Amino acid sequence: MSVKHTLVSILAFSSLLVACNSSVKESENQQVDQAPPVETVEVRIVDWSTESGVNEEAPFHHDLTITDPHSTIERIFSSYISFQESTDSNENKDSLKYAIQQIGDGPKWIDSTSLQLLLDIWMYYDPTDFPTRNYVEARLKEDVIASTAAVDKRIQQKKDWENPEYAPFAELPYLKRLLIESSRE
Repeated sequence: MSVKHTLVSILAFSSLLVACNSSVKESENQQVDQAPPVETVEVRIVDWSTESGVNEEAPFHHDLTITDPHSTIERIFSSYISFQESTDSNENKDSLKYAIQQIGDGPKWIDSTSLQLLLDIWMYYDPTDFPTRNYVEARLKEDVIASTAAVDKRIQQKKDWENPEYAPFAELPYLKRLLIESSRE
């Protein structure tokens, strides 16, 4: 059962319980002439991704102003890994998504330092219900040559604590193949 169906089922069941509990009177002998009004609950399902990876219509704060996307990404990522969390605030997710979209806009595409940061985000920023990899991959596909060179550099600059046999480090060759295949399409 999908999350969508589960949420709808829970809300429907909750509404039924409220209606049933409201109709019970203090005295068992007293009859109920009519059912009490049922409260209407609005259910909004949010789909953050699409088959292609990035849903531009996904809700996020359009009023965000990010003057330095690299610093924004770095700040959010540092905070996330320092607490070793599997969740992050919606504000940070919105800011990160917007910063990933903004980084490298302009006459010069993403510089090598920012590319390395994006690769670290791809590898280690994995909060629940946020398609980090889809957003990063979409940007990396914009310049496959620079991106595959950055992946090669990241593989060569393996951190001491990273194991080349285990994810996420072991997934870097997969990312490189994905980028190369995307350039053939």
